[in-house]
Amino acid sequence: RRSIVFTVRVVDTEGNPVPGGYLNACRVIPGTGSSPDTCEHFTPVGVGSGSPGERSFSLRESEDAYSLGVTVDGGLFTWLGGTFSFDDPATVRFTTSDPADHDLGEIVVPVATTFSGDVEDEAGSPIANAAVAVYIESEPGGCSNVKSVTTDPSGHYAIELRGGSANYKLRASAAGHAARWLGGTVDSGDPATRSFTVSDPADHNLGSLTLPVGTQLSGTVSIGGSPSYEFSPFDDAVSLMRWDGGKWVETDYDRAAISPDGQFSFGDAIGDGTYTARFSIYDVGSGDEVIRYLDGGASLPSAPTTGNSFTLTAPGDRVINATL
Repeated sequence: RRSIVFTVRVVDTEGNPVPGGYLNACRVIPGTGSSPDTCEHFTPVGVGSGSPGERSFSLRESEDAYSLGVTVDGGLFTWLGGTFSFDDPATVRFTTSDPADHDLGEIVVPVATTFSGDVEDEAGSPIANAAVAVYIESEPGGCSNVKSVTTDPSGHYAIELRGGSANYKLRASAAGHAARWLGGTVDSGDPATRSFTVSDPADHNLGSLTLPVGTQLSGTVSIGGSPSYEFSPFDDAVSLMRWDGGKWVETDYDRAAISPDGQFSFGDAIGDGTYTARFSIYDVGSGDEVIRYLDGGASLPSAPTTGNSFTLTAPGDRVINATL
């Protein structure tokens, strides 16, 4: 089958060309009866080439209908037709068989809005090279990273977003400091975690975010009575749960990969608190993922004790060991 070349231009609502971003083409699956059409089999077609804002890409010739979308500057996925949903009647579909479709025209995305703020330590001094990550709220209680920047020598950051009506959250982390969400919270799901939108001018200056000193955590996990466990840095990892308000809660710290010799180390410094470790291990014997906790048990402890938890008080380093 032939490869058909398509062109499309990405512009903002003021007509300015928008470079960068990622295009995805998806195949339209016709509905049956009362079932609506769906859009499946997303195919990344890259950032394209050509003048700023212009993209070129190819698809194999077929009888299928397609739609196309783009994500730029951490914004919502915008479909051909300027819509934010495949189900919107204005979302444009195209085919490889119609030459008139080969120039797809324009995808119109929101104008970029700049957000800025500062990251500092508990003494009020700026933190340079802090990682500032923006997350878009994708579902109730969920969010996904869409864009990241680092602070300059004065602890300042600026980031452009094209979010329409989307809600965003922001997290900052730095070497030797515990990560915090905008609002000064430990976890994204905390009610005090501040979200912000492009549409509210008051949100454009996000103010200062203070990072406390944290503890660098590492450790070793070894095999006890389960010889069929095997460690792989691609499959196995350690995550943390914190004792808070009389219950264990998931934390937003990135998981630490487990090396083949059982070593692990968290990239983020960890904030003060009482924690247990959750190990996700591959069982060669059964071929299944196995969950074990710091005390080697398969169930989350009902409450922290000396054998199933540990308490961190910054600053410093801490090593924990577990036998599964």
